[in-house]
Amino acid sequence: MSTLTVKIMRIEQMLPHPNADRLELVQILGWICVVPKGQFLVGEPCVYFPIDSILPASLEALIFPPESKITLSHHRVRTLKIRGAISQGLVVHPRTLSLDTLPIGTDL
Repeated sequence: MSTLTVKIMRIEQMLPHPNADRLELVQILGWICVVPKGQFLVGEPCVYFPIDSILPASLEALIFPPESKITLSHHRVRTLKIRGAISQGLVVHPRTLSLDTLPIGTDL
């Protein structure tokens, strides 16, 4: 049986997005995710929601406001192709969720 965990992680690597000036790619646990440009630096903490995580509606509304171009199907995080680049999970800054005081590795 596998266990799905959402943790505070560190950004391992950053790469430019091949088709978007306002997006970039970050690597976490070997997975590549698309994020807004300038939001993270290598080594900074982030909250990583792996593929198949199911978010409560209130958390989804906090992360994706009504004007967001991205929506989740049935509150589930899926692999997406954003401007031609695959995003394998959801990466959120801890301060967005008021979790900026928690240490790296904290299981949420």
